Amino acid sequence: TTYYRDADGDTFGSATVTTQACSLPSGHVSNNADCNDNAGTVFPGANEVVADGIDQDCNGKDRCVRDTDNDGYGVSS
Repeated sequence: TTYYRDADGDTFGSATVTTQACSLPSGHVSNNADCNDNAGTVFPGANEVVADGIDQDCNGKDRCVRDTDNDGYGVSS
């Protein structure tokens, strides 16, 4: 089985650092969904900080629109 290194401990692994093993090795996970394995606050489903230049939720973009009144429409920040 292929396992993926989870260097930052967020339970999401790096697609580029793998190991083959019969059981889950320490510091590894069974998924390769982490877009930044050096930051524990960056992983699929993480809370996105608006316009900070970091893609916390691994969706390929930094959220740069702030919806201050939660009406579904935002203003550029």
